[in-house]
Amino acid sequence: LFCCDDGRRYDDDLQNCLSIIMRTVQVTKQIEILKFLYDFLKNCGNQLMRLEVLERIFLPCLHHSSSVAIETFFAGCIVHIVSVLNQIVCGRNDEQQKVILTKYIAFSLIQ
Repeated sequence: LFCCDDGRRYDDDLQNCLSIIMRTVQVTKQIEILKFLYDFLKNCGNQLMRLEVLERIFLPCLHHSSSVAIETFFAGCIVHIVSVLNQIVCGRNDEQQKVILTKYIAFSLIQ
């Protein structure tokens, strides 16, 4: 619901909530949350939703995670991220958009 809020009225509240959650949960739970969000980004068919979840939820959660959680998360998915970056953009327009957004997600995570 918060990702579909066009006016972003609750954006500050959402960011504060994510910050509190990620700073107070244990490292194992942080890793679980990051993996869940990454799997969502890989499997969601709605491209706009993927972009919103990346920018408004996943990246802030990653930012507020502990260094151990971040290292563990990337150790488990870096091979997939690199393979995404090596994908060639081809096919129909909708397929191209999906590949380009997937590459953008991968670049955002590495950044």
